[in-house]
Amino acid sequence: GHQADFAENLSAIVENQKLIQTLQLDLPAASELVAERVQKITHASGTAIGIIEKDQRFYRSATGTAALDAGTRIPLNSALSADCLSKGSALSYPDVTPSQHVHSELFRGRDVKAFIAVPVYHAGQVAGVLELRFARANSFREADLRTAELMAGLLSEAMVTAARMKWKEALASERQSMLEALERIKPQIERLGSESEPVEKAPPARPPATPLAPAMPTPAHRRPLSSDVLPAAASQLFAQGESLSVIATPRRHANL
Repeated sequence: GHQADFAENLSAIVENQKLIQTLQLDLPAASELVAERVQKITHASGTAIGIIEKDQRFYRSATGTAALDAGTRIPLNSALSADCLSKGSALSYPDVTPSQHVHSELFRGRDVKAFIAVPVYHAGQVAGVLELRFARANSFREADLRTAELMAGLLSEAMVTAARMKWKEALASERQSMLEALERIKPQIERLGSESEPVEKAPPARPPATPLAPAMPTPAHRRPLSSDVLPAAASQLFAQGESLSVIATPRRHANL
């Protein structure tokens, strides 16, 4: 039944996812792998993976009856999956007839009787499309549509990986350019370093010394008045009419 069919398809999808991650395939290699495996899983007569570049669709990979489209560029509005790109959602046409589709002439020119288109998103925008083309009307199952959606998810992962690798390569290239530029100016830097002489720092200024206070002269010691001087001073004061009581110290006479 439907569930059994999708379970079988899911197992093959998981295997492809592991293979892309293990081998770290870039976008072209991942596109080739997805195109080949989805044709085998869904039994489509042809598959094509288109990448949007400006206002054109670039068919990066194509298999089976769509192989001739590989490497070609066409305007977005003239592609088989133009409606898928404009609406940003998966489309399926079990039976493509002139009365059912506006692009029936394009389908008839590529011998397409049934058609599935799933958008591939990157950075929140439609970046590409996965097309499944069938040579017989009503020849695909509901499980095939879900399979195409999951395989488109693998392409989205491959785009993220490719963008990351591109960023790393750009970063490595920029780093290498900087190293080469530094290597070129290295002699100039060394020459400038040898010409400049180191400037010695002046020792820090000492604070001015505090001037010492001038030494005070030592007062001369007065000679004490002896008892010999006191009587003479007293007699002089008496001569000036002043009274003064003088206690004379008795003089000791030497014994004869």
